[in-house]
Amino acid sequence: MPATLLLPIALGFSPVATPRLKLELSTTSPTVTVGQPLPLKATITNLGREAVRLVLPNDGSAWGWRTPVIGWSVLSGTAAKHPREVPVVRTPRCGNMNPLMPEDFIALAPGQSAEVVNGWATPPAAQKAGDYRVRLYFVNDPKRDGSASGEKNPLVVGTAPVRLVSNEVVVRVFDLP
Repeated sequence: MPATLLLPIALGFSPVATPRLKLELSTTSPTVTVGQPLPLKATITNLGREAVRLVLPNDGSAWGWRTPVIGWSVLSGTAAKHPREVPVVRTPRCGNMNPLMPEDFIALAPGQSAEVVNGWATPPAAQKAGDYRVRLYFVNDPKRDGSASGEKNPLVVGTAPVRLVSNEVVVRVFDLP
């Protein structure tokens, strides 16, 4: 039995603890008019004891082409359920992606938070009046850097593997007067 416990260390593997992170979605205003982006803010907080490195949403994240893969679930009514998988964007686009830069990464110390809604992770616009239930999905996978060359980006490889789903917020959308 003790040899079994020592085997992973002897082979050069070490157990990787899943980081304790929380993705909190909040609204800057509970109402908005049709055609306006939903007024949302998303914050990741490190609830663990160790620092955590992540990639911020970037060019290709909403399409599932690179880490982090992000997606918004926007539902009207109360009967529908949010999906289990990340709802990625399916609209056509060019396919080119900007390279990741050092400023596209964050390191969260224990207790530290960072805003993750940016130009690449903007909330969707409301298309018609009603009450909408919204969640944000954020999946950071160090094995998925979106590189066309197949080479692994060492900055991405050193990030934490996480799968986060935010709390649900409700936004009321009004028709234009």
